[in-house]
Amino acid sequence: KIAADKADMEILKDHLTGPTALILSPESQVDPAKIVVDFAKENKAMQVSAITNDVLGELDAVSIGRGISAGDFTAQEAVSAAIARLQSVDPVLHGMVCERFELALAEAAGLPASGSGAPFAGVPSLIKDNTDVAGLPTRQGSAGTSPEPMAEDGDFTRTFRATGLIPIGKSSLPEFGLTATTEPLSRPAT
Repeated sequence: KIAADKADMEILKDHLTGPTALILSPESQVDPAKIVVDFAKENKAMQVSAITNDVLGELDAVSIGRGISAGDFTAQEAVSAAIARLQSVDPVLHGMVCERFELALAEAAGLPASGSGAPFAGVPSLIKDNTDVAGLPTRQGSAGTSPEPMAEDGDFTRTFRATGLIPIGKSSLPEFGLTATTEPLSRPAT
């Protein structure tokens, strides 16, 4: 682990190899996700982190759900933080194929301050692009499928939503899920 601020990154980048953690002081005005993404782009790094000083911190889905239920932060704050993280790292990862940010924020805003009582009420998440989500196309990772949006959620998405999770978009997958890597012809590899 290396403790650094933006000025230190220039000094340290020639010495960084392998997995690296960037630790910023709580009062730092620097967006750590942006530094990590910029560093990854410049150095063709294979590891990118979106952890930053937001309401999500280093929390997992269970802890985020508990934080919303306890009133430590709102579902809207959690969804906003997840969107910001995704936007900061996706230019490097290429992991999202379509977004539903505005709809997710509206769903989060409609929840009571302490969530809905579902175990993951207000917790943001992505759904793979092989699952139907109302209003989004299901492309199966392939340009050979219809770009038309689905009229309704599929069975998995209904179950997913019943737990309280809020889909913020769809993540990429290999074409029809047939290979171990996601390297489409139409966009950069994930």
